[in-house]
Amino acid sequence: MMTSIAYPALKYTGEAPYGSCYQQCLANLLAWRGLPGAESVLTLSWGAQAYPDTGRLAGSPRFLQAANRTHDVGLTAHRFADFVAAFDAESAALGDGPVAAAVDAFYLRSPYEGIEHLAHCVLLVSANPNGVVIIDPMNQPIPVAYSVDQWRDMRSGSAAENFLLFTARSRTPAKATAADVLSAWAADVRENAADLDEIALYAKVIAESGLLADVSGLAAERMYLTKLARYLTATYPELEPIAAGFASLTRRWYLVHTLARESGRTDARVVRMVRDLIDREKQQLDLTLTTLEGR
Repeated sequence: MMTSIAYPALKYTGEAPYGSCYQQCLANLLAWRGLPGAESVLTLSWGAQAYPDTGRLAGSPRFLQAANRTHDVGLTAHRFADFVAAFDAESAALGDGPVAAAVDAFYLRSPYEGIEHLAHCVLLVSANPNGVVIIDPMNQPIPVAYSVDQWRDMRSGSAAENFLLFTARSRTPAKATAADVLSAWAADVRENAADLDEIALYAKVIAESGLLADVSGLAAERMYLTKLARYLTATYPELEPIAAGFASLTRRWYLVHTLARESGRTDARVVRMVRDLIDREKQQLDLTLTTLEGR
């Protein structure tokens, strides 16, 4: 049985559309450690990564690297061979504050409990041999206690990504200025523009394989890039068209994801929409590179 217990409230929960749980949990980790507005300055990479065997299209794999380079927050991803190793590492890491852990939503109190195996991310705030306390900012943003056996099921499930764990430094990070953030993001865009070629590869894969399209990870990155661009427009209003462009991409990618999930298949319409979005991503890239020229 789960029992709600008292615990200091999160400083930030925020919106969490499908696929954005990782960014949301990491923003919580940094907000907890004193980085104000973490959700607006966390995502400083723009790209794509296709997983041809699963039908999944995610955002840039440089996510942690870009955040650490700009904010010096020490975000680190860890994976483990088994639950015992993961649990020991989680328990030790909690000495520096809460951590974020991947779980299989099939075993978590959520809309997918007992229905579907999906990768999800939650905040782990305490762990001992008697049980754990987690906060699920997306589905149940309050501290909830689970037994160790329940936690083992969540962490050992097929969707839990090899016991994926995220940690951050315990010290309070210094928030970069808007100028620092813009400079870092502009450099990342210029250096890694070719990453968007992955979307063309992905379109070919889903068209030929018939795998169910899952673009929620990419859509989530575009949503957080919208937050970044809107944060920057307060200082650099000329970036407003970039923010509007990312907002449009976010809506369109989430529409692709919804259509595929609701129909349960990747039909010609979904493939056509992904191919159309290749052109829209390129247009957004051209606009961004032109606007950021010299920065």
